[in-house]
Amino acid sequence: MEIKINLPGRLEVELELAPVTLLLGPPKSGKTTLLRLIYDAFYLKREGRVPKDLILITQTIKRAEEWTLLQAKRGNEELEVHCSKEECTAVGSLSLNTLFFPNEVETIVKHHFVPPYEPYYSFNQLLNLLEIRFTRKPKCPLVVETEYKVVPTGLKLSEELDGDLIDIIHSSTAVVKLGVLLAAMNRGLLDDYDIILIDDAEAGLHPMAKALMAYLIHRLASCGKYVIASTHDVFFVDMIARPRRMSELVKGISVEADSVLYVIKDRKAERYSPLTAYIETYTETIAAIYGVKIIKIS
Repeated sequence: MEIKINLPGRLEVELELAPVTLLLGPPKSGKTTLLRLIYDAFYLKREGRVPKDLILITQTIKRAEEWTLLQAKRGNEELEVHCSKEECTAVGSLSLNTLFFPNEVETIVKHHFVPPYEPYYSFNQLLNLLEIRFTRKPKCPLVVETEYKVVPTGLKLSEELDGDLIDIIHSSTAVVKLGVLLAAMNRGLLDDYDIILIDDAEAGLHPMAKALMAYLIHRLASCGKYVIASTHDVFFVDMIARPRRMSELVKGISVEADSVLYVIKDRKAERYSPLTAYIETYTETIAAIYGVKIIKIS
């Protein structure tokens, strides 16, 4: 699937999506905005009304009165979103159901604070289904044993630990982030989504937990979904590039989906394929912060 997004003066990118698409870039480069714009465009098409989130983003534009915000194409299906400062409209046949997995997942799960914007509503709806014990046989079952177990208790979620139940408010970031994703997959709650957007996929996770996240991303993609995830971590990029090794680490069934990496910088997207943990300028900048010297072997 091809996606072009133009936010005049802010973001101008062209993406050719693989089943697993990673967005890498420094803070404030536009990764989260890009994910939200993708969600908002398909929400507009599906619901027939402009999301508040999209209005908020487009009101930051000062240089253009009217513009084509998004063009998406998959096979013979197309979608275009045209915007002015006051309104956006969607035309075309391409309609996909999209889930936004936000960076604020821990705050939302533990404290039920949901930012008042549509991408976050999709995640909150997922939580509501988990809390009321909604389940169905998953089309693509997950076969992996982990310590990150989240279960519904009453109208809330708890962590299952050594046979005991602990209120989720006391659980670690990894338990919340991975436990919710695992529970949603195992209960079939992700079956109806075509695109899953994961913001800051590796944030707050131990390296072993990152390996599980990389595995889950490939598992979702192997089930026919597009997974678009943002990251700051070149080591996580390397994990995504080695799905068979991640499958071995987490003792899961072997999964592997086509992957592509885009580095978001200076309002543009530069494609790197196949995936690599060494990106000219970016990796060396990160290494310099840690005082590590990189020696390239030709």
